[in-house]
Amino acid sequence: ENEYYSDIRPKRVTKSGEKPIHALQERGVEYIEVRNTDINPMLPAGMDDDQARFLDTFLVTCLLIEDKEISLLECDMLSANLQRVVTRGREPELTLETLDGEQRLDALAYERLDLFAETAKMLDQIHGGDDYQRSVNLQRAKVDNPDLTPSAQVLASLKESGLEHTDWLLKKSQEHRDYFMKEAIEPARQDAFDTAKTASLAKQAEIEAADTLDFDAFLAQYMAS
Repeated sequence: ENEYYSDIRPKRVTKSGEKPIHALQERGVEYIEVRNTDINPMLPAGMDDDQARFLDTFLVTCLLIEDKEISLLECDMLSANLQRVVTRGREPELTLETLDGEQRLDALAYERLDLFAETAKMLDQIHGGDDYQRSVNLQRAKVDNPDLTPSAQVLASLKESGLEHTDWLLKKSQEHRDYFMKEAIEPARQDAFDTAKTASLAKQAEIEAADTLDFDAFLAQYMAS
């Protein structure tokens, strides 16, 4: 149940032998796992600072707005809208389902972005500068011009390269690998990694040496708890 498939998973660190659902019931949500964001293949790390700040802005906004429970009808609409955006998101006239009927994607996007802009302004006041507001404006620019979206950039790069999709991805992966291989690791950080690795292997050996329960017995005990 810890791998329940959803866009965002409520999570809590469990105690040894404890089921995730029991941990949530007993002690509540400790953190959330955001799983509905694809990496950007054009970037070495798959994400940059601007996207990370926009995600912060988005999530803080979700935290601050009303938490009224949505209906089963709205859930179905969200699932249908997700499929439309994933498969046809750059269509100029694309509409989405709402409780008030079909509405244009760009109009809904501008409405949400205005809301995010208020949160971004607050975050910039806290952290200084205008990085969060800029991150929202960069997303607004993609609504203005769909050619700025990562999907459009990938298609343009594919056409320019003349490669098949798989070959293009392999070439991009090699470029990103070369980028990171050129980045030197500080000796102190490398030493910390080596120390952590040695300690982890020693802990694993200690646990395995002390293990007296076979897997079938462990699983039966776990499921009975």
